[in-house]
Amino acid sequence: MNNLAQIEPIKQKIRTASTVAVMALHKFIFEKEGDRKNRQRLRDFEGFAFKKDTEKYANKIEAARGLTFGDLISCCNILGLEYGGNKDELVIRILHGLMNLNTLTHKDHEQDDESDEDMSDDGTVDEQDDEIEERRNNEEEENNLEENHSTRGGQMHTRFSMTYRDVQDSIKTFTGKDTYPVERWIAEFEDAANLFGCAQIHEMLVKRRLKRDETLQEYILFGVKMRDETDLKLREVIEQEFKSRFEEERNEIRARAKEQILKVQSENCKTYNLRRKKATEYQVGNLVAIKRTQLGPGRKLRAKYLGPYQVEKIKPNDTYDVIKSGSHEGPVTTSTCAEYLKPWNVVNYKLSFLFVTR
Repeated sequence: MNNLAQIEPIKQKIRTASTVAVMALHKFIFEKEGDRKNRQRLRDFEGFAFKKDTEKYANKIEAARGLTFGDLISCCNILGLEYGGNKDELVIRILHGLMNLNTLTHKDHEQDDESDEDMSDDGTVDEQDDEIEERRNNEEEENNLEENHSTRGGQMHTRFSMTYRDVQDSIKTFTGKDTYPVERWIAEFEDAANLFGCAQIHEMLVKRRLKRDETLQEYILFGVKMRDETDLKLREVIEQEFKSRFEEERNEIRARAKEQILKVQSENCKTYNLRRKKATEYQVGNLVAIKRTQLGPGRKLRAKYLGPYQVEKIKPNDTYDVIKSGSHEGPVTTSTCAEYLKPWNVVNYKLSFLFVTR
């Protein structure tokens, strides 16, 4: 075989494969992503000229290790190779196939077919098909990746998602011939299902039967998770964590506020008591004068204190119940604090009493 275009299955795969798969094989061979002529360059590829255990052979293996596991599977699918094994095994298998193109020829296609004679010498038919296929693949990929872009810190990050076309390219077509038994196809299909995360849905569908009044679409959609922003259980856990964190932050803020309030109150109390003398303590039976608290017209020149009053009861916080002693202006009984009390001058009271009686 002179090039990959002479192998009909590979030629068809190159024509129908997705742009991502074609780009992966192009990067494996030419070590660059290329452009819109990738399919034509792959068809014209004549194989690697270097031999095994050479410097170019080692460099090619080292460069191919930069591809992802999915890219290597896509390369194996286009070339018709098995994609079982680890990443290094896939790299060596693809490289050996591209070093000897005759190993890529299937037994069913060993005989030369002349069906490509209708194509012109300059390959214009293939180029037109490539443009149509490229345009269709680009539209599918743009639709799948349109909502998968996010900006963080001024940089654009792209999250690639698998499409049904990628799954289709990764699964080998079952032909029903003896060279490719159905057991092998089922095993490879299950491996692909596990790779793309479809095994759980398949197990759920196997466990239940199709109901009599149930459509096939309803049967397939059974067990599929709702397209919600978050999973319900995950959302519940996040909400619980948010509530607990909110409670902790609120309690911490309250503790700091209480500590600050007590500190301010202590400073205010210290400033308030700086020039304030201690309240006078009175005992039951002491004579005191109470301050006039009701002012009005004609009372400007009257005495500021009323009395005498006798202390009748001692109450908390330097407050007292007093009762009128004698006949004078003022209430009969009242309750007042030590700030509005002062000791009654007994000597002056007795002298004034004697002066009045005489």
